[in-house]
Amino acid sequence: ITLQIKPMQHNKPLSIKDKSYSDLYLNIRDDWDPILAKAGHDIVLHVQKSPLSYLEQIQFASFRRIIEINISDFQLKNLLNYFCGQRAPLLKYHFAIIEDDYITTITQEDLAEADKTGLFYHPKTGEKVDNYEEKIYVMYDLNDKFTELKKKS
Repeated sequence: ITLQIKPMQHNKPLSIKDKSYSDLYLNIRDDWDPILAKAGHDIVLHVQKSPLSYLEQIQFASFRRIIEINISDFQLKNLLNYFCGQRAPLLKYHFAIIEDDYITTITQEDLAEADKTGLFYHPKTGEKVDNYEEKIYVMYDLNDKFTELKKKS
């Protein structure tokens, strides 16, 4: 099956001459069915054309706007997990606790410890956070390798 990708409107032509991006496109094509591969390609194209400053703390809902086809939340979560994994390391997880309109980044280790003990202490105040599960959000940052590629381009 040949996947037809709708051309995007942008000022300068995008290139996948960099092996890292071309490897991503090939892996996505090989690993996903055509519909999810299209969604994955939309995400990679967005990363390629966006300024680096727009690629931090990306929320799940933002990916909904980036992709041009309708997929379920479950499918999108699987695709984002894929982009945080070894096969297509475009993104990395960014965990944050949001309380009273304040966003504080937390580490995976802090989160793992909270899951293990059932207790979470705010990284800045040291105070115990009740119902922490309801206040912790997963966002996404650009992986370090692709951040360096963006800085060079």
